[in-house]
Amino acid sequence: MSNPDLRQLTDQAPALRHQLLAWWELHGRHAIPWKLHGDGRRPADGEALEPYPVFVAEVMLQQTQLAVALPYWQRWMAALPHLHALAAAEPQQVLLLWQGLGYYSRARRLQRAALLLLEQIGRAHV
Repeated sequence: MSNPDLRQLTDQAPALRHQLLAWWELHGRHAIPWKLHGDGRRPADGEALEPYPVFVAEVMLQQTQLAVALPYWQRWMAALPHLHALAAAEPQQVLLLWQGLGYYSRARRLQRAALLLLEQIGRAHV
């Protein structure tokens, strides 16, 4: 991509963002819990969401439809509500919470990612 093409895309980005958000306001799925704050409110423009619930959802939604993954996500978040809980969980507990979603390597990798992230965070604060 040449610089003029990139510049044109950069210039068009605000309008495209506005159009996408307008479409989402009309047609989007607003009740997906990981797209909301813990108190149920939607984030304001530019306001960040908690990354852990989104991370778990993204992994669950690989090869799995939303309607199937949602109850699993809700049970998971009740049992392992944050990264530290996932990292400290027994592998068997992680697999039991995942049971029924299939592709169990996703659950094992999710726990391994939690361990690696906490390790990296720990190193960053030393």
